[in-house]
Amino acid sequence: MRNYAYPVFDEKTVDTIEIHKLISCECGCGEQVFRDKWRRLPRFKFGHQSRGKFNAAWKGGSYINHSGYRLVRAYGHPRAQKGYVFEHILVAEKKIGRYISLNEHVHHINKDKLDNRPENLEVTTASEHSTGHCAERYAEIRSQEVECACGCGTRFKLRSKTPTGKTYKRRFVYTHQSRIRQKDSKGCFT
Repeated sequence: MRNYAYPVFDEKTVDTIEIHKLISCECGCGEQVFRDKWRRLPRFKFGHQSRGKFNAAWKGGSYINHSGYRLVRAYGHPRAQKGYVFEHILVAEKKIGRYISLNEHVHHINKDKLDNRPENLEVTTASEHSTGHCAERYAEIRSQEVECACGCGTRFKLRSKTPTGKTYKRRFVYTHQSRIRQKDSKGCFT
């Protein structure tokens, strides 16, 4: 005999139980489950028996996405997408005691996306967050030193500013580019 995921009632039991009795689905979705056409009372709504911890591929309710952030299962959260929310958002919300608005971001102080300790997280506005990251990124780029491409061994900063304030990448010290672009005996540039 097959083991069903729901109890099977005989005629006497069905008469004593309310026919329109509703129970909630055991997967945790909160939806109501109705009797089927044979008057059996299922434990799950159709298709929900393999959700969450009942699924064979269940790995504890969290995963790491393609960007390297950990997502945790949290149904009912305002920022939930398919039932999952970024873990650093949940930790920061618990730390400050309210939901984080859409114009606020959570900043990882040590830049480790998986380090979601409360002391490593900081709630900032979106503009402060992007300004801080851009300043760090450009300070690092501007401080890079490279060797001149002509082979003289002179070192200089990779980026320079034009009189208008724009930055550009350099490969040569100002007067050394002509050393590379000299004509050979056939009149071709080397």
